Amino acid sequence: DVSWPQCGKALPDKPAFAIVGVNNGLANTTNPCLADQLAWAANSTGTTSQPAAALYVNTANPGTAGSWWPTSNTYMDVVVENPYGDCASGDFRACSYMYGYAKAYDDANLRGVDNPGGQFWWLDVETGNSWQTDKAANVADLEAWPPTSQASTPKWAFIRPAPSGGRSPAPCRRRASWPGCQAGLRVPGR
Repeated sequence: DVSWPQCGKALPDKPAFAIVGVNNGLANTTNPCLADQLAWAANSTGTTSQPAAALYVNTANPGTAGSWWPTSNTYMDVVVENPYGDCASGDFRACSYMYGYAKAYDDANLRGVDNPGGQFWWLDVETGNSWQTDKAANVADLEAWPPTSQASTPKWAFIRPAPSGGRSPAPCRRRASWPGCQAGLRVPGR
């Protein structure tokens, strides 16, 4: 995979497949080399069962400590169906869902990805990013990531970091739009 740390650096020639990071290390940023790296990824040989080129996005749930936090179930003039309730009431899980939805919408529609519905997307869940102690709020945030493209529903997968301290990995929680979960990995706070 490549992303902002590889900006300006030589990338491998003819990779079997490529996964390009959409963000600049945080869920609310854009990789400044995204266009160049997507052009590089388009030259992947596709000689594996993986898509020749795919994308990954950074995830987080900073809560009210973030630079932006939702106050309603509306984003980009669209009222979002929120399975956790009404964010306007201040319900933390409902607002966590809206935060995840907003960041996913931005990734799929505002960061410069052509045909987001035709791409395969991975969620990168880094334990070093901002997460809440409310585990259910983190789950709500992550569950919001798939349904974001206006044109069509992107294909999503889920990356979870391996547990530390000898804990057993928790099973991945699935959504119908997630084609599968990666075995042996873990959701923060789960």
